[in-house]
Amino acid sequence: MFDFIALLAGILTIIGVIYSLGKDYWNFRKVKKPLVNNPEKIHEEKFVNFNYPKDSGIQDKWEKEGYAVAWVSPRNVETKKLEGYIVITEVLGNIVYSFSCLNSSGKVDLIFMGKRKSSN
Repeated sequence: MFDFIALLAGILTIIGVIYSLGKDYWNFRKVKKPLVNNPEKIHEEKFVNFNYPKDSGIQDKWEKEGYAVAWVSPRNVETKKLEGYIVITEVLGNIVYSFSCLNSSGKVDLIFMGKRKSSN
């Protein structure tokens, strides 16, 4: 009986490993590789103080491009996206930066977003 339980545990372990590898591992011929001359963009979140967008000129740049910008609570990000807001980013080389403020406990408190102003 013990041998059967050990065998069953081994089989379940193997199934778990296969499942955790995911479908991309098994369909490796279908996975697209990035072009050598066009590396994938890397996303990094910058944790900045509340005044950073204004002090750095990022806020002025986006406002000149016709956007209204604002700090948004993480719980409201999806709602703001439905209203047409985007997460404000800056690209430096192959790195795309977004901007967030942390609260006193180290959790993301605000995310910098913007929406194109409507032309009336």
